[in-house]
Amino acid sequence: MSFVEQFKDQTLDGSRVDNSHFDAANSMIAPSTIYNPRSGSQETLKYVRAQHNLNEPMDTHKIDTMILGKSSVDAEIEMLENQGGYGAIKRRYPGDNPWQGTNEIIWTPYDVTRAIVKELELDDDDILYDLGSGYGRVVLYAGITTPAACKGVEMVEERVDLARQAQTALGLDNVEFKEGDVLQTDFSDGDVFYTYSPFSHETYEGVLAQLKDIANAREQVGKEPITIVARGSGIYRFQNWLRHVKSIDVSFIVDHTNGPYEHGCTIGFFQSIPQDARRGRNSLPD
Repeated sequence: MSFVEQFKDQTLDGSRVDNSHFDAANSMIAPSTIYNPRSGSQETLKYVRAQHNLNEPMDTHKIDTMILGKSSVDAEIEMLENQGGYGAIKRRYPGDNPWQGTNEIIWTPYDVTRAIVKELELDDDDILYDLGSGYGRVVLYAGITTPAACKGVEMVEERVDLARQAQTALGLDNVEFKEGDVLQTDFSDGDVFYTYSPFSHETYEGVLAQLKDIANAREQVGKEPITIVARGSGIYRFQNWLRHVKSIDVSFIVDHTNGPYEHGCTIGFFQSIPQDARRGRNSLPD
């Protein structure tokens, strides 16, 4: 049962929300102990799928290197060095915030991605979008571990190039990356959307309007509501066309020059509500 099916009949106050975590799948593939960066796509797929079925801390640097050939942080540092620094990237994309991903905390760790994907239980008829997908961590991971169509939208060309190289190397036919301004990109075929505070305030307003239009259009033709998953979810709690379904807390290890340390975040899950149920309704933080 998908996340949408699981929660579609709940009352708007969320009184029937089940906050229990999904159990890991019973079958697990024993991972090999030695990996070379992208040396074998099948070994990478087996390892990531095995890690998906465990509850142990995930080695983000190792998985990044297996999937991308390098860590996202190293890829970002290399990109900035080649392009003349973050200022050059900012000038390339005026009016928005491409972020500077030279610190691991900027990206979505695989522990967080695993938790999200397990909660959603994506089916082959779901279409997941990561809006502001960076080097494609969420999209590639979901593409490896679920049958859903997984798509990313990212404006920085170099990030998209590396994500596409990984998608090709891994043979993921259910994965696609779109390069460009999110406000000029069509993502109306999606039903599940992930964001991690990737936009300027102005762009966020435009994205919210697009998501609301998608939800309304789906309702008019009898389709399921859309689901929005967000790390940094405050902006969604104030939308009267969304309801907060649940939140989960996830801990993960961050590599730092002074040594690894434990960090954590809260992931919010939201769904669109029928238009006739929005009248006079205010969404406020729980």
